[in-house]
Amino acid sequence: MTIEFGDTVVDMVTNLAGIAIGRVNYITGCEQILLQPPVKKDGTFIESRWVDVDRLRVGTAKRVVLTSPVRVGGAGPDKPAPTR
Repeated sequence: MTIEFGDTVVDMVTNLAGIAIGRVNYITGCEQILLQPPVKKDGTFIESRWVDVDRLRVGTAKRVVLTSPVRVGGAGPDKPAPTR
């Protein structure tokens, strides 16, 4: 099964559902997906969680696609590297 960024995925163990926003492959062979659940009805933000890819199934919701990259300030999500 291939999980693409923006897919709605569900953890079959915990039933946590959200959008696949990241992927990591470790030297040991473990592959994980960063799952971002939706904001709760009261506006509370739920932190994203890393989940083993073997525990996930792709949901039925339409894939989320950003039409343009979201950038704040520099070229990436963090502060620029220090310079001398």
